[in-house]
Amino acid sequence: MNTDSAIAITVHLPDFLFQSIVERPQLLFELFATRQQEDLKAFLFEQLVDKDGAPDFEDFQVHLFRYNNLARKGTFRLKFAIKRQFCCADTESCSFDYLDFDFVYEHERIVAQAHYFNWNLDN
Repeated sequence: MNTDSAIAITVHLPDFLFQSIVERPQLLFELFATRQQEDLKAFLFEQLVDKDGAPDFEDFQVHLFRYNNLARKGTFRLKFAIKRQFCCADTESCSFDYLDFDFVYEHERIVAQAHYFNWNLDN
């Protein structure tokens, strides 16, 4: 498992679009560049202890979006599904997880950072 459990994402965002995100938080993930989405999935894959079943990450949803206009800081939760396909047993599994991001909004960009917490017991 990768010991660096933090990820940072920067999204360039004009003020009018930021106001749209306050009203419709899911728009934030939709504005992640394709490369940022790929980097996020690669980061999540590296954090998994169990890589059996070729884990794939899907169904990203932004929840609990909060923003303090005076501090120009906020938080949001990015929920996602971890889907696995076990070829030899012809079975599938799905679990859900999330990342809690802290962000700053300055100069028409969001700079968000999160740390991954591994929920699997390793004993």
